[in-house]
Amino acid sequence: MATLTILPSTMTSSSSSPPPIVFSHAPGTSSLPFILHWLELPECPSTNDIAYQHARHLPLGEAIVVTTPRQTAGRGRNGRRWHAAPSASVTFSIAAPLPSAVDLCSLPLAAGVVLAETLTEIAPVRLKWPNDLLLFDRKLGGILVESHWRACGSSPQPLIVLGVGLNRFLPPFSPADPPSPCPPLSPAALSEHLPDPPSPSMLIARLVPPLLDLLAHYAAGGTFHPYRSRWWALAAWREIDLLLISDNGDSPIVGRIVGIDADGALLFATTLESSPRRLISAAYHLRPLLSPPPAEEAGANCI
Repeated sequence: MATLTILPSTMTSSSSSPPPIVFSHAPGTSSLPFILHWLELPECPSTNDIAYQHARHLPLGEAIVVTTPRQTAGRGRNGRRWHAAPSASVTFSIAAPLPSAVDLCSLPLAAGVVLAETLTEIAPVRLKWPNDLLLFDRKLGGILVESHWRACGSSPQPLIVLGVGLNRFLPPFSPADPPSPCPPLSPAALSEHLPDPPSPSMLIARLVPPLLDLLAHYAAGGTFHPYRSRWWALAAWREIDLLLISDNGDSPIVGRIVGIDADGALLFATTLESSPRRLISAAYHLRPLLSPPPAEEAGANCI
């Protein structure tokens, strides 16, 4: 595993070119090294937005990491909000241009594998399709991957922004979210498993290198294949009945998850259908059929 030393930065969100930090991969971990730009901000609206602004003109082989202890306008799937409070949350984004022929559909799931495997060193973290990190069947954090496209010769080039949010402690407030047919999961925090969880800077330093290795894997033409069985090994709720809830207002369907395919689609089986459904849209949500009512939403539950 590559290691990373975080250096303090005096850059601001309006700075045009953060100072580069040379990042070298450990032998055998990746064929594509990055020149890494690191930007630490005392506060910002969204680390994803700031990372995108700085990465728009980066060449291939370079990436930027943006971190902040306080995020005031973070967002997640389906427009949910996430306000990161100082010390209570871990918030960072990585942005990098990748080659045109990259497998973008499965990247968020592979990122979940990388994060969960790293976090299982300190807590029993599990994965919920498509982008949630669970602790004790509640939401510890989330992943938001956004794809932007820029002109590059004869074919557009993707610019990937990968945002991560984790709860160290449960925040004392709950931001309002748009109405949804699916109630949010109750939040969880590392402090429920570890009374004194690692600091945000320690967690970020531990999580960023394997995510860079993941981006290098995809940039080199890699696929979801080496992550598929690892995702399933970390999947939550494999042995229980679940409700499949759609954003379009259809009646929930009862079934079980039975696997994940090579493209990252979740396989959901019911007793009324001869073959599993293949779920690829984030418009679907999973909830245990038998579960207590969700608690008040907070923190990384909103990503």
